[in-house]
Amino acid sequence: MARQMSFLGAPQEIEAQPRLEVDMHAEWFRRTGMKPCWSGRDYSALRRLMKRGIEREEIWRRWLNYLDSPDEFIKAQGWGLRFFAERFDSWAFGPVNARQSAKEQEARAELNVGRNRNG
Repeated sequence: MARQMSFLGAPQEIEAQPRLEVDMHAEWFRRTGMKPCWSGRDYSALRRLMKRGIEREEIWRRWLNYLDSPDEFIKAQGWGLRFFAERFDSWAFGPVNARQSAKEQEARAELNVGRNRNG
């Protein structure tokens, strides 16, 4: 299998380069006007996420939530690919704000997450 340096900046197998990576790169570039400095560790984190059998559309939906997150800590991370993949569940209910979104609060209430079960 031939290897090449992709425009994503990481060496990839020509046949194995997932379309999702290309789309994520393009969206990041469209929003920032810069080429991301993602490394092999970033791509590995995304591939581990994809191997879990999560639908491409769900990864894409959460990627857009991630990029839309106005939280200063997330912005300070540079919207890194690995940061996204390792905290994938954080983007399930929409962009992360400094405060919880209404959907997240509602979901947590339904699941009794964060409540003392003894009282």
